[in-house]
Amino acid sequence: TDAFSDPEIHTTLMAVGDDSQSIFSFRDAAPYYFLHFKEEFGVYADEDHYHEIFMTNNYRCDPKIIEFANNVNRRNLDRIEKDLIAKRPANGKDVTVTAFDAKEDSYEWIADEIDRLIREGVNVDDIEIQAATRRELDEMSSKLAEHNVLCYNSCYQQMLDNDRVIGICSLRKAIAQPSVTMPIITVMNCELDGELLHTYSDEEINAKVAEYTDRLCAFNMLPSAEKAKKFQQKAAELAMDDPAALDFVERLDRFSSLKEKFDYIDEFIRFGGEEVKSTVRTSGVTLSTVHSSKGLEWKYVFVITTKIYSGSHDDERERLLY
Repeated sequence: TDAFSDPEIHTTLMAVGDDSQSIFSFRDAAPYYFLHFKEEFGVYADEDHYHEIFMTNNYRCDPKIIEFANNVNRRNLDRIEKDLIAKRPANGKDVTVTAFDAKEDSYEWIADEIDRLIREGVNVDDIEIQAATRRELDEMSSKLAEHNVLCYNSCYQQMLDNDRVIGICSLRKAIAQPSVTMPIITVMNCELDGELLHTYSDEEINAKVAEYTDRLCAFNMLPSAEKAKKFQQKAAELAMDDPAALDFVERLDRFSSLKEKFDYIDEFIRFGGEEVKSTVRTSGVTLSTVHSSKGLEWKYVFVITTKIYSGSHDDERERLLY
């Protein structure tokens, strides 16, 4: 505050933001200083040196979306009074709100609507579904699968949920215990991109497991340095071109000995791994959390508001829906 009050320093401050879009309270973000900017900082400037500029013109969204957003924002009890002004010609459809007695009913309705859009010729990549939680998106994904609709989950994924990372971790278990069948089957399935049961009969799988066991026993007889090198090579093969698995392989490559690599994998499994965002975009309906979809665009958007708006007032939820 001394810097603002000292006329010899000529300190200036410019703040840019929107109190109505403060939606990251779980990261300690809050709109307080925008809501009370003049009280906190304006006292250090006279009227000639304190300016507020409202950038309310919106060139991005259809007027019907802007009208709906303004109506949502007006429900917020603690906000700077302002409305967005739509500058695009009106050519979009109305924003519709549909209520359901059960969340599962909303999933079925969305899936039916997407079915209808696809039949009418809409590109599946132009459709997005938003929800507040990843669990809701997982449930929605299952419903779309029932309707044979492809989808792409753009959310962060636990690395330990990644099939190829699981394959690498299973290779570590198989080397430690060659007589245990399940890790070997998991590695073999990873090698075949999940098609093990479709590729071989039960008898053939049993024979290949026995063969794999022999190879693991031979591997364990190698010198330590050679074992570390071969394990790293095999991990890279299992990763193929999967970004999360390749990242995992790069981490393992920092360690020179097999013991160090295994210790890292054990700690990784013990503490639950980390989250990564997939960089591979596949075709299908996009599934994303409301937070991660901020700033992005689709032609058709469904917002599951179960956890966003529950009927009771909550400024953060109002801003999230806005």
